[in-house]
Amino acid sequence: MDNPFEALQKQLNQLQHMVGQLLAKPDVAQPSTELPIAFDAACRILMMSESAAYQNMSKIPHYKRHGKLYFFESELLDYIRNKSTSTTIDGKPARSRRQAVT
Repeated sequence: MDNPFEALQKQLNQLQHMVGQLLAKPDVAQPSTELPIAFDAACRILMMSESAAYQNMSKIPHYKRHGKLYFFESELLDYIRNKSTSTTIDGKPARSRRQAVT
């Protein structure tokens, strides 16, 4: 009959090895300690007026709880960095809305 303590030790060693592998992975998400910011602070980060922010709310990363809007600065900065805008059309600079079409 096998020693039950040897089986337990083997299972413990396997668990320790698996935990070590999980902790060594760099992509393991760490819980965020970032606190949400208020709407006016989000508007300052985005450099938008409050009315412009409300008009673009469907594009801006936000959370809504109990009728209040919440934002995270890191998500707003990612939004600014990753926002793709078309500055050229067919290799030529795009006309702004204010320029008259000739």
